[in-house]
Amino acid sequence: MKVAPSALDEYDLYANPILMKDESRKRRSSFEESIHEQIDGNTRMEFGYYTKDMLKMTLVQLQLTHRLSQHSNPQGKDDPYILFVESDHWREIQGVTADKQSSVLLDTTAPRLLQISATHPYFNSKIFDMDVLTKSIDANLGGELRSGSWFALNQLMCRSTDSWQYHNLNFKEYSRISLNRLMQITQDAVRLLHQLVMLPPLPQAFDTKNQETDGSRAALNFLLARLSGLGAGLQPTEPPPNSDGIKSIITKIYELLLGIVLIYEGFQSKSDEMEIDSLYLPVLQKNGKDQTETTDNQPFDNSFKIVPADEWRLMKQRCIGVVALFLLFGVQGWFGCFKNRKKYTYCNIYSIFTLALDMSSRGITILSPQTEPGLHTPWRHLNGFLADLFRTTRIGCPDLNWYTAMYIWGSVLEESTISYFFLLDVFEEMKDPGKSLSSTGSEAPPVKATNEEWSKSWKELLQLALIQKSAYQTLRQQLALSKGFQPQTVVPALPSQQFEGVDLWSFMQTQCCNTDDQSEKKAKEELVDSGAKMQKK
Repeated sequence: MKVAPSALDEYDLYANPILMKDESRKRRSSFEESIHEQIDGNTRMEFGYYTKDMLKMTLVQLQLTHRLSQHSNPQGKDDPYILFVESDHWREIQGVTADKQSSVLLDTTAPRLLQISATHPYFNSKIFDMDVLTKSIDANLGGELRSGSWFALNQLMCRSTDSWQYHNLNFKEYSRISLNRLMQITQDAVRLLHQLVMLPPLPQAFDTKNQETDGSRAALNFLLARLSGLGAGLQPTEPPPNSDGIKSIITKIYELLLGIVLIYEGFQSKSDEMEIDSLYLPVLQKNGKDQTETTDNQPFDNSFKIVPADEWRLMKQRCIGVVALFLLFGVQGWFGCFKNRKKYTYCNIYSIFTLALDMSSRGITILSPQTEPGLHTPWRHLNGFLADLFRTTRIGCPDLNWYTAMYIWGSVLEESTISYFFLLDVFEEMKDPGKSLSSTGSEAPPVKATNEEWSKSWKELLQLALIQKSAYQTLRQQLALSKGFQPQTVVPALPSQQFEGVDLWSFMQTQCCNTDDQSEKKAKEELVDSGAKMQKK
């Protein structure tokens, strides 16, 4: 990295001076100094060597918070929200989200989707010196270029008026880009939930004499629900979903996982005195001519189209940056932060890591309850899904097994599952929006609706599509009585629920042995068959 402590950001020295000087920070000061002694003069610092323990501590605290949050759901742990995909109102939801003007109105009235919550348990005046933290919004502290780590923080608290227009300068442009991405992913996600519409429950009695007609009504309802989920009922004039959709979030998740693996690998390679960049790297091809743009749009349009070995280092940096943003901000940090490769460095990533570590050392994570009782935490469903994924794969724990982790990743990271949790968060925030931090560090005013009547009708529609489990079951019973057997939306299970009580390692070994036996048997059969043909000749 060619980094010396004097070259770091002002707050890269473990977030000084923006954190308040409490006793816990004083106790950690000796640890900070020892790390900076190791960084000083190290021209080939392997990032994972210095951050693996930080990563593990933060992930373990996140998993602990996730387990606790499952028992303290503001809506009641036994009555969670459900997306009513098979209802007639889902087509209306698709129509609204497909309209760009309507989507802008919806997303801007829920500022906590893209901005830090004003009731955040960590980002508040009890922990941060807000006068210092917000100073960098109006000034490029530390030089001509705005630091990537300062920008990441300030980007998520740059709204100060009741309109959707955010702060000036590059904050305004990146806020616009973030909003467009949120809109595009939402448009795509509402058309992917058809995969969760499953078969209706079988009747107790089946008419074998009239098999051609018995159950045809149930089949009709099932196919209509699937087509509706695909968006087949939209008007021809409405635009198709942008290709830059839910796959971009799945790409981010895989980059998150890759970044974690790279940190583990970096620690091991440094411990063994090996350079990770000298190890075998996958051959990654680039589509089209060489690109020289500095703005990193790739995480939302095919991140892995990169060229040779030097580009691998950029990809490695990006993936580790995705990890840092997630640990501190959750999914929210992926929309507008760390988008210009030349304006954020490992120094910036490291400082974000230190804030995430400080937050977790206080017992706070991205899933922690808000300071206002009863108010939900933004992005709690998708962040919770990923925390549960870490818990199930044992990442951060001594008994981590990368082989079983790969099996679980391949099993649970599906478009319909990610779309479901993504939409739960988006619609929940639209239904009950909270307040965000402003560019002054105080509470930003609520976004003023430009069309009060339209906003009211949208919320009424949302009440019919985002309902609680008890209400959903009642509605299904009513539909069954009036229309016969109906398809149902299957809520995706968390990874821990899917693999609970399963000895996955033993299962995988058994499958591997069976596969080897079958391959050997097939090879012997082919050999015998080949010999028989030779004898005939």
